[in-house]
This record gives sequence, C-alpha cells and structure tokens, in this order.
Amino acid sequence: MVIVLFLSVINISITYSAVSYPASFNLTTIVLFAVGLLLSFIGYQMRTIQPNYFIGLRLPWTLEDDDNWKATHRLAAQLWVPGGLIIAIIAWILPFFGAFITTIIITAIMVIIPTVFSYRFFRKKQA
Repeated sequence: MVIVLFLSVINISITYSAVSYPASFNLTTIVLFAVGLLLSFIGYQMRTIQPNYFIGLRLPWTLEDDDNWKATHRLAAQLWVPGGLIIAIIAWILPFFGAFITTIIITAIMVIIPTVFSYRFFRKKQA
C-alpha cells in the first residue's frame, strides 16, 4: 500500500510539474522527500521481516542463519528509519545537487554497514 502511495505521489508530481509553470513547482525536492520517507518506512518494517528470498537484505549468509537474519535486520532498521528521515529533511534544506549527493552517501551507509555487520556475524559464528 505504501509503495502504491509512493508511486502515486511521484506520478502526480510529474504530471503537475509538466502542466505548471516550472518555477512554481520543485519536482526534485518532492521526489527526494518521498524517497526518504519510503526508505524510512521500509526500515521500520525490517524489524518484522521473517527470513525469505524476496524482501530484506538477502545475503547468502543471512539466508542460511535465522540469528544472522534477525540481527542484521534489527541493525538495518535502526539505520534506515533515521537515514530515511534525514534524507527527507535534507531534500527541503539543501539545493538539489547537495541533497542528491547526501542521499547517495546516506543510502550507501544504510546498505554497507548492515552488509559488513552481517558478514562479520557470519565469520564469527563460523569460528
């Protein structure tokens, strides 16, 4: 339902931007704001995702071990919720280029840290 809402906001924003005077509507701010809120919502949902092959951080070592899956997704949730909110706030504060670069950096951090954590959890459990 949230993804449908997200896509609806994006589509309405694009349509409105196409028919309105360009200076009156900042499409990039709306898109980055919506992306930030979507990432935050996904992070909130990560706490409850059960091991599966369709959604979540589907790394080989998380799929093999339920404890690794739970610990990784618990950490990811703690990063994605504030990370998404920061992206949403930054979209309104910084100009587009700064907000875009910040979004890329924050998203990379939100993905890399749980991945490294998960791999280290896997290696520690192997030893």
